[in-house]
Amino acid sequence: MAGYDIFISYRRETGAQYARILQLMLQQRGYKVFLDYDELKDGAFGKHIQRAIKEAPVFMLGLSENSMDRCLNEDDWVRQEIAHAFAQKKNIIPVLLRGFEFPQELPEELRDLPYQSGLAANVEYYDAFVKKLESFLHCRKKRWSWKLLLIPVA
Repeated sequence: MAGYDIFISYRRETGAQYARILQLMLQQRGYKVFLDYDELKDGAFGKHIQRAIKEAPVFMLGLSENSMDRCLNEDDWVRQEIAHAFAQKKNIIPVLLRGFEFPQELPEELRDLPYQSGLAANVEYYDAFVKKLESFLHCRKKRWSWKLLLIPVA
């Protein structure tokens, strides 16, 4: 597991199909994407997930209907993934799926989530959604490699 551009977090019960679509769409555009279904093969999955979040500059969060309901529980994996992304100071991109609403109450470490720049996925305007998502990634990708501009050419 190395060199991921994007880590996709989601709630399996309501967001697995959307996470898979996002993964395929991003891979077609040349991004290396971590999605747990494909990448977790053995034992200590928690350590693998934390390492993948740490490696990937972008943490993409598929927010499906009721996906944040269990985040008040400290042992909830979605909560732990988001908290780890905040702790690692990742670029967090919420993707709001049909039917999603932020809950009234969020744990302290997730309180900034509703204020992250994100976008609403819309199947009716799929091309516009993809273009907007690419613009988020393009801006961030430029920011990831800004140091390359400072290397002198001999």
